[in-house]
Amino acid sequence: FGLALALALGVDPRFLMQGHEDAFYYLWKERRLPVNVDPFESNLKDPLEDLLQSLEAIRLAYAQALIIDREALEAARQHNDVTMAQEMLQQAFRTDVRPLLREARLRSGAALDPLQLFRELGVRKQLIRDRGAITVATGL
Repeated sequence: FGLALALALGVDPRFLMQGHEDAFYYLWKERRLPVNVDPFESNLKDPLEDLLQSLEAIRLAYAQALIIDREALEAARQHNDVTMAQEMLQQAFRTDVRPLLREARLRSGAALDPLQLFRELGVRKQLIRDRGAITVATGL
């Protein structure tokens, strides 16, 4: 597999190195976990807070994608200028659009910080009161 991957990536196979997982290290590390932590149940974040963070990341990426100069990107593509195309994409995705999103929220009357509002309103506590502490997610 390593040889095929190196050749596909155009990397000299002489630079391949074998790697091995240290099973004893991970057994030792697992034994150090608190007794109430199951290493197979690693969902340590509140699922709704995780969803709110994911939605924010999607909003940020979408706003960054909107600021890409599509005409310049197409011109770079037409000239097979991969380097310039990469520069344009990286510049857009390095741009901090959080102030823009905050202003859009302000103008639309939306929560400026959805995660903070979620916590301030005690939504998790209310859901636990309504549904109980142990629930099963059924998916979409």
